[in-house]
Amino acid sequence: MIVTWIILFMFGEGLMASVIHPVEMADTSQEDTKITIDALYSKAHSLIYSRPDTAKELVSTMRRLGADCPESIWNIRSLNMLGIIYDVQSEYDSALYYYYRAYTAAVALNDYQEMGSSSNNIGLTHWNIGNNKDALDYFFRALDYFDKADIQHTLGNIRNNIGLLYAGLGDFERSRTNYQMAYRAFRENNDIRGLGAVLTNKGLLLLASEQPDSALYFTDRSIEYKSRVNDFYGKSISLESQGRIFLAKGIYARARESFTKSLLISQSLGYSHGIIRAQIGLAKEKIQQSKYPKALELMREALDSAKVIESDKLIYQVHEVKADIYERTHNHKEALEHFRLANHIRNESINHSQLNQVYDLELQQALKENLREIDQLSKEKEIQRLQLEGKDLEIRRKNTFLLMVVAMFALGSTVIYFFYYNYRHVQNTKLQKAIVKNKENLSRAAIEAELQERKRIGQELHDGIGQMLSVVRMNIDVLQKREDLSGNKRTELLSSAVDIVDYAFKEVRNISHNLAPAVLSEKGLGQALKTLANQINKSKQIHVRMETMDLYHVRDNVTQNTIYRAVQELVNNALKHSSASELFVQVISDAVQASIVVEDNGKGFPATELGDGNGSGLKHLCNRIENLNGNFYMDSRENRGSIFQIFIPLNYNGHENKNN
Repeated sequence: MIVTWIILFMFGEGLMASVIHPVEMADTSQEDTKITIDALYSKAHSLIYSRPDTAKELVSTMRRLGADCPESIWNIRSLNMLGIIYDVQSEYDSALYYYYRAYTAAVALNDYQEMGSSSNNIGLTHWNIGNNKDALDYFFRALDYFDKADIQHTLGNIRNNIGLLYAGLGDFERSRTNYQMAYRAFRENNDIRGLGAVLTNKGLLLLASEQPDSALYFTDRSIEYKSRVNDFYGKSISLESQGRIFLAKGIYARARESFTKSLLISQSLGYSHGIIRAQIGLAKEKIQQSKYPKALELMREALDSAKVIESDKLIYQVHEVKADIYERTHNHKEALEHFRLANHIRNESINHSQLNQVYDLELQQALKENLREIDQLSKEKEIQRLQLEGKDLEIRRKNTFLLMVVAMFALGSTVIYFFYYNYRHVQNTKLQKAIVKNKENLSRAAIEAELQERKRIGQELHDGIGQMLSVVRMNIDVLQKREDLSGNKRTELLSSAVDIVDYAFKEVRNISHNLAPAVLSEKGLGQALKTLANQINKSKQIHVRMETMDLYHVRDNVTQNTIYRAVQELVNNALKHSSASELFVQVISDAVQASIVVEDNGKGFPATELGDGNGSGLKHLCNRIENLNGNFYMDSRENRGSIFQIFIPLNYNGHENKNN
């Protein structure tokens, strides 16, 4: 259950705080500088979430103008804004560097307002990289500082961020309470961007409660709000959330559209966190469409990026998706390895000790808020009472929590063992039945393919060679029975008979070549495939582009013949049915497996066509591949062309493939 909460809420939208307030200057020149700096700040602030690089340049200019007063409020504001820009671009180390500098400068000036802004920003960055305890500590500091400064209009940001943290821990009730407080604060201050952020997060909360339609409503509203204020950073997050909702509803085309838009916006901002989130979403959509190679490619790129920004949340999420891909493609070894890595990283990121620390901070914050309400005349006595109550509450909570953990662990272990044992038993039974059924199907398919091949050869001999020999026989009969024929007529009949016999020999050679192509045994698989492509290209009917690589790994004759026949069948299929003008064929190999890809730009065909009996050639091809323990994948849709992928292992149980 905890895993589900984390997956749903690790990608919510937090809000940074950067407070604008006036600064007094001594003389006219300083007043002019103040006006210029104020204008630069306002412009940079409006560009943070749409053009962060431009905002960074404006802040640098602002800092040069304010260089004469390094301890001024402008120095703090510019440092905070630089931190926000780096946060938007997922450069968390740089963001923390500038936030801490801003916090130190604010402490030197005893400015509670800027101390609160810096603390909130530091807390959100810690949350982004998975440090929940430090994050909540800084959020509560921010609440204290803004309370001391008697500032209310920024409380919505902090409450939204606290709600995100509790959502990630699976505490939906506290999360919902903080979101409601944030929503009211944003409404009172007419904060459009804040409303957009909290609506996205409320949508994710509804998705976790299995209410996708309501979740989609809130997400759509959040996108409208963010579009009104050109908040591209926030819009990328809302679009990614929208994509996950469409994915949950099974609307894959809309999900792909939302993830792609989120990816493009994040790339334009240099927002690595958003890029990785969108790639994860696109990979999950590709998995639903059985496009496993593309999904794996996206996850490899996402994993590299997640390691660069050192986000444990994203790293274990990517490993979970990769485990799913390898499981679906029957690569159980890789699937188990990635599942193990994901589980290890997740357990390192979220553990019970960290949860205890988070709730300890909440207890401390609750005590602080209660202390403010104590009558000043009995303050010391009330503090001692509350401290004793807090310690007693802490001891009872820890004991209760420990008992619950032990009980849940024991119960969970028992239930998991029972279900696992039952699952393994059911799966073994199904596997044995499937093996028997598969062997029967393969045997039947092999016999059927052999009968079809014999029928085809007989038909070619009857319709081609038989007809030609009949004509030759007729010419010879005429020569024998008609003695009155002229010399020219006899010569003409003999010449015709010889031409027909020559043509018959040519047909016999063609049939023989189709049965066992000589070029395959004489020149090898690579040259045979290139010869096939050249023959097709000479016909001018379709242009074939053939790529081969490292085919020397394919040594045994059965596998070579199967690969050649597979390419021949797919090329002939494209010639007869696809109406394509171009055909790309790639055959590559390594020491482990051979890979064949055939792609055309034709009209495609519906997925149900094979089931209607119109694809017997492809069915027989699929059976041949399965006989070699290979896999055959098709991706074809009407008016979009077709892609065929074949993978044949070259080393099965330590030996080269043999067709037994």
